[in-house]
Amino acid sequence: MRTTMLRFTAPLLAAACAMALAVPALAETKVPGDPHADDPVGIVADPCPTHEKPSDEAAWKLWNLHMRTRDFGQLCRYAAANKAIEGQKVRVVFMGDSITDNWINLDPTMFQNGLVDRGISGQTTQQMLVRFRNDVIALKPQAVH
Repeated sequence: MRTTMLRFTAPLLAAACAMALAVPALAETKVPGDPHADDPVGIVADPCPTHEKPSDEAAWKLWNLHMRTRDFGQLCRYAAANKAIEGQKVRVVFMGDSITDNWINLDPTMFQNGLVDRGISGQTTQQMLVRFRNDVIALKPQAVH
């Protein structure tokens, strides 16, 4: 009985999994007016193409929407900065949301001598977990705040 049930349900389960995995590819979001809509998505050779910083509020809003739909965890936000400090001794990584993100604006001298700011305004715990390996673990800090 059990073997018969497995023979019947295994193909159905496999088909359901295949369909579930295909859905995200079909759900790609393109926003009208997004100047970076043609950026590659998924597993690509250059997952973090560089763009100039937006110059006005409308451009910032569009850039934020682009980032949320193309880079949920914002892995690209600190990719270049992480590469720049490869091999350097990192004492403490400050990981967080807007409060942590803005510390560097209030006192840029704070983040020297192995202290690294990796805050991103508006981030949720889920987004921080997505980037924790790249922005914290890979830097091999002595401590995380």
